[in-house]
Amino acid sequence: IKQIDKEGLVFTSNGEYEDFDNKVEVDGVEIPDEAFNDEPGSTVITLTPDFLDTLTAEEHTIRVYFTDGFAEAPFNVAANNPPTGENSALVAMSILLVASAGIAVIMILKKRKNKA
Repeated sequence: IKQIDKEGLVFTSNGEYEDFDNKVEVDGVEIPDEAFNDEPGSTVITLTPDFLDTLTAEEHTIRVYFTDGFAEAPFNVAANNPPTGENSALVAMSILLVASAGIAVIMILKKRKNKA
């Protein structure tokens, strides 16, 4: 699940924080610790605005590692377009993206637990 706020892009996994392996990848490349913040609440990972600024405008994949597997979800970085004052479509698309990513993360974690 993700949301965008002034602190960055927030992902929440239902993986236990105690099992978080302190490893996060974007597009298959491990990112440095200063590119994200982590906190409990299941496991909450926030990609920093500075890191997000380094990404190209396209779909990316985040992968968060735990001692018993990983969770991953796609996310999109949009091009910096000047604001038009109309953002209702953006809000609707963001909600749809959040719901889709949340379902994907839950399915991946359940599949991994069923294999164990």
